[in-house]
Amino acid sequence: MRTRSPRRLITAGISTSTALLMAAAVPGAQAEPVAPNRPAMAVSFPAAAKAQVKYTRTFGQAKGGLEITFRDERMRPTGFMAGDTTQTQQLNSKSNKWKRSFSVRITKATGVARSRPVSLTVKVSCGKGARSCKPSAQVTKTVALNRTANFDFTITSYGNKTDNHKPVLVLTFASPPAVPVTVAAPAMGTVRCDSEKVTNGGKRGCVYPGIVPNFALSRSNPRWGAMAKHVYDAQRALDGKPGYGKPLHRTTSAQAKKNRQKTCPSSLVRPRGKQCDEYPYASAKEGGGVLGRTQSRKMITAEHNRQGGNQLGQFYNSHRILPGDAFYSRMN
Repeated sequence: MRTRSPRRLITAGISTSTALLMAAAVPGAQAEPVAPNRPAMAVSFPAAAKAQVKYTRTFGQAKGGLEITFRDERMRPTGFMAGDTTQTQQLNSKSNKWKRSFSVRITKATGVARSRPVSLTVKVSCGKGARSCKPSAQVTKTVALNRTANFDFTITSYGNKTDNHKPVLVLTFASPPAVPVTVAAPAMGTVRCDSEKVTNGGKRGCVYPGIVPNFALSRSNPRWGAMAKHVYDAQRALDGKPGYGKPLHRTTSAQAKKNRQKTCPSSLVRPRGKQCDEYPYASAKEGGGVLGRTQSRKMITAEHNRQGGNQLGQFYNSHRILPGDAFYSRMN
């Protein structure tokens, strides 16, 4: 099977902003300014075999490669640098500020790249229209063989609306007399910040909305084990295994009341010390279904029901589960 080499973006004669947009739009592209009678550099982010991407609801990390090719006035290669990059983004579900970092470690250098210093300036761009997103100042460091350069930033999401942010790292490589090169680092996942009252009482926080979290409790826990066991058993009896085979979705407070009244009406007699526990949860869109097919109810110890419900509420807060958001509930 033949593979295509990364496409090159010739940026001579166009603005830096235009060149950046072109570089960001083409996966695996390398920005290559061409200026007559001047040395040049070409920068690319190859999809290396060691490339790794991992995400949780509040953490993201992307590892990849970096290559820099040096050329003389006639565009003949005179040196080469290669190394590894790591991007991380640590969000906070209870704060409007989060951390973004970028590191470069050069592991190979040949020709002029062994002795010519390379200055790297990194800044965060929130993109057009991102009025509620503000990053800290740019950082400049030297990139060299067997050295790791770390760049750390703080990003703040302002306002009280629900906003989606996708900050991009803008990298400018400079090594006189070569023409400086500006490229965009590979993008990371979209960050959602909100100030909804249903999560943390309206205190602003941020998460990766594309990650579907799991609400898990132990069936042997003395505080809420009966509730966890009910969920475990119900999932294996109900059509589609809701919450296990397919995700649940949080609903509104108004709909939750309707679901609860349908499954566990106030007219239903509760044995002493017991409460009616419903699954899927009343707070899920899937709640309030048909008993025995898509909905289960069971009388369990009142304290276990309360404690399990408290844990579910904390899960909603810590993961900023808004109405419509998906989540699993696989008990241990």
